[in-house]
Amino acid sequence: MTTELGTHTWGLERLGQPKLPMGEVERDLEIVENLESQKAAIDQKLAELSNTEPWSSDMVYLMQIPGLGLIFSMVILSAIGDIKRFSHPKKLVGYAGLGAGGGCLESSGKRSVLEG
Repeated sequence: MTTELGTHTWGLERLGQPKLPMGEVERDLEIVENLESQKAAIDQKLAELSNTEPWSSDMVYLMQIPGLGLIFSMVILSAIGDIKRFSHPKKLVGYAGLGAGGGCLESSGKRSVLEG
């Protein structure tokens, strides 16, 4: 690290980047620390919510799927709502837009049939 009269370059001068005033770097680090603290609080709240109804009973199943963590599982459950409103798994797949059925529903609500 290069120090010159209250500025730190961190070797940035080799990349053609300007020197950063120490006060600016300290403010940026405070912002990062503040954001990390807020993220930790949000993660804690999500963990608490995931252990309460209506989410806890479905979280057990979602968390067993490789690649699905706490946040993504909660996003899925929030988007789906009460899963019991779907009479069949295919209805849920269609709602999520993941089906590869005989046609697709466009965002305008018009159905376009794919020809094979």
